[in-house]
Amino acid sequence: KKIYKNNLGIFNNVLKYCIKNSSKLIHISSTSVYGEQKGLVDESCSKMKPKTPYAEIKLKEEKILKKEKNLKYVTLRFGTIAGVSPGMRFHTAVNKFCLNCALNYHIPVWTKALNQYRPYLSLTDAFNSIKFIIDKNLFNKEIYNVLTNNYTVKNILNFIKCYKKVKVKYVKSKITNQLSYLVQDIKIKSLGFKSKSNLKKDIKKTLFVLRNL
Repeated sequence: KKIYKNNLGIFNNVLKYCIKNSSKLIHISSTSVYGEQKGLVDESCSKMKPKTPYAEIKLKEEKILKKEKNLKYVTLRFGTIAGVSPGMRFHTAVNKFCLNCALNYHIPVWTKALNQYRPYLSLTDAFNSIKFIIDKNLFNKEIYNVLTNNYTVKNILNFIKCYKKVKVKYVKSKITNQLSYLVQDIKIKSLGFKSKSNLKKDIKKTLFVLRNL
């Protein structure tokens, strides 16, 4: 209830402000709205399977926006964020794995999750996608997937191993939202947007920042 109240409350406040001031809105959603899917999914997917309150809220926000006829907006469905930033958080896979390695802790991995795919997004590409929307004045009420690439948990662990010794502990239960799904981002790329970063580079920078822990 608290998650719903906080997230939807903030969203509604921003929405009211934009409507009142005729402001354009870049709405940040998430690829987690897809949930576990078979094969490759894109923005035309009609069978959403959100598995967390966060994903459910993002889908609700998208539905609310569709009803706003006079608001100029665009929705960006971001992949799981990775990369260094002030006040960076460690609840997502890549940052959490890097933090555990820096602290010399083991990385808990659900046994069945090793070869599961997820869409990941470098923070650099996330910022560049927002700049792209502003530069193109692309407030066409459309939804766009934004990701750097789809990777498996094994891919992420191998990237980390290039720079740091990794201790993996396989567990029988899910640790986090470890669903498998592949996301396509052709829609925004067809307009000229290009992903220029890569997760291996982000992991190297993250481990460097955390080197003295």
